[in-house]
Amino acid sequence: MTDLKGVGPAMAAKLNAEGIMTVTDLAGLDDEGRGRVGDAVGAANKIDAWCEQAQAWTS
Repeated sequence: MTDLKGVGPAMAAKLNAEGIMTVTDLAGLDDEGRGRVGDAVGAANKIDAWCEQAQAWTS
């Protein structure tokens, strides 16, 4: 997760706490999931970019 631009160890831990353990998990989030996870980890303004990076890496 920390290979994603803007995701450091602390944010990776927050994402893990929300059930996002891998880049593939992040890539698979739908709009509702993005909103829920982004709000929960305090990164609603960054979650879309992370998901797009993750989708590019997993496709």
